[in-house]
Amino acid sequence: MHRRHDFFADFPPLPRLLPDWSHASYLVLIAALVIRTATGMALQGQLRAQPDVDGYARLAKNLAVHNVLGNVKSVTDGDKTRTVRQASAYRPPLYPLVLRWTAVRRGELSFSRVILLHVLLGAATAVLVWHLALRCGLGSWGLVAAAAVILDPLLINQASLVMTETLATFLVAASLWFLARRTDYLSLNDPADRGGEAAGAEVGEAGEVGSEVGSEEARDEGSDKGSDEPEGESEVAATSRPRPHRSVDRMLGGASSSATAGVEDDWLPLLRYDIAAGFALGLAALCRPTFLAWIGLLVIFEFAHHLYHQSFERLARLGVLCLTIAVVLAPWTIRNARLIGKATPTTTHGGYTLLLGNNPDFYRHLREQPARVVWSSHQLDEDRARFVKKNRLSEVEADRDAYDRAFRAIETDRKMFLYSCGVRLARFWTPMPHKTVAYRAAGNAEQDQALTESFSERMIRLGAGSWYNISFVLLLLGVTVAVGRKLSGPWLEGSLLVGALTFVHLFYWSNMRMRAPLTPFLALLVAAGASLVCSRDRDLAAVKPLVRGRTDNFWRRRQRRRQRREHQEEPQSQAD
Repeated sequence: MHRRHDFFADFPPLPRLLPDWSHASYLVLIAALVIRTATGMALQGQLRAQPDVDGYARLAKNLAVHNVLGNVKSVTDGDKTRTVRQASAYRPPLYPLVLRWTAVRRGELSFSRVILLHVLLGAATAVLVWHLALRCGLGSWGLVAAAAVILDPLLINQASLVMTETLATFLVAASLWFLARRTDYLSLNDPADRGGEAAGAEVGEAGEVGSEVGSEEARDEGSDKGSDEPEGESEVAATSRPRPHRSVDRMLGGASSSATAGVEDDWLPLLRYDIAAGFALGLAALCRPTFLAWIGLLVIFEFAHHLYHQSFERLARLGVLCLTIAVVLAPWTIRNARLIGKATPTTTHGGYTLLLGNNPDFYRHLREQPARVVWSSHQLDEDRARFVKKNRLSEVEADRDAYDRAFRAIETDRKMFLYSCGVRLARFWTPMPHKTVAYRAAGNAEQDQALTESFSERMIRLGAGSWYNISFVLLLLGVTVAVGRKLSGPWLEGSLLVGALTFVHLFYWSNMRMRAPLTPFLALLVAAGASLVCSRDRDLAAVKPLVRGRTDNFWRRRQRRRQRREHQEEPQSQAD
């Protein structure tokens, strides 16, 4: 059995519930506040021109004035006019609730408060991404990740609209941050990880950012002389193991003299991160239902992993996480069961979203027009509204009918369905925003000419496309880092998020706006890719905490091949 003090010595400083506010954190926060405030004020005209794109402002005002999250209409009965309130689950509830308590004043939406709300959420997202980058071992390159979030054109544009992207992105960053801290505590309190080999592996994953790493020659020399470290200990762990944090015993509920007390006896305080991560994930699902797919993948993967390794304590912690998510979703589910007749934990909007991407009109458009031309859903919306009103369908019945129509369209034309899946995938990941202005006129030549894209709008669109083209190149390089880290920690959880949202939008309606919540994780990959580009010709030990395994070996082999070519060319030049 390992001695207790040896066990704690093998671990990095314990993470705290709140970030460690360093000078860099203040720098990121101030930069985010300044830039997002400036862009928000500059795009305030766009917010006034489109005050309620998806109906969230109307829901927030109805909630403030009439105390109902739904629709309100006036009905005239003879000489009397009465107000009819109808609960709705067509939109997810979190964003209207946030707007109601922060941006609605005297029954009207305050545009300045909406901008302020989005500025604060954007700044908080940037700070969380900075600390996630530290957790991932990116060091000062985390500033690149934070900058990628602050300057992201899609997030800047959506922050000037009453839409969910800003809040959803913040919740993704918060979820990833709490999941990363939860992973640290799982490693600390799992008896299976108290051996030397397991402890070394965990240190390699959760090592403190900015710890000094020796040069490659010194490391190779040390490996030749031998080491007393347990077999399987990572190089990063062996060279950058930090001292135990002074709050270890306090976090475990005891004083310094209680270091020999059983860790399992005081595991209850460590559940704070299981609860915090579950709370953040539950709120994310209440903001955008597509996050339920991410939650499902996280739970399935972690359950299978812990079951395979017979880590029953971690399975219990997973149960706490799932229970917290269920508790967050329960009030909305119960409310829907009582008021709209369906116990849905999400919305009644899914059928329309599936029909939007799978209907005969859209399939016909794909046959007749190039894939880059955006299809207008104006006619479909009008037909749906008339049909629902004529047949007096309830919200749940209309959702079910939309699903039936979408499935019939898919069954009737399977080839176009497969082609449309490819189109949706391309639109989800396209680096270039679509030119949509001229198409809004729906065939009217005079209006088409009036709505032609202006020079400034074209420059903005091309600038955003250039930003994403460069970002995607760095992102692909950053993928090698995630593979080198063996998809562990935030790299794994972020990859599952990318896979979940990409898979969902293969079938449901898709455009580049749908990938906005992926920005925190994509920014980490961009920062990792940038570090590889700038560190390529330098000492490999400088990026050792970041790139391991395949990436490290690739550059090392390339360096050796170049040296061999130089040695082979020298005798030939001397002979000549």
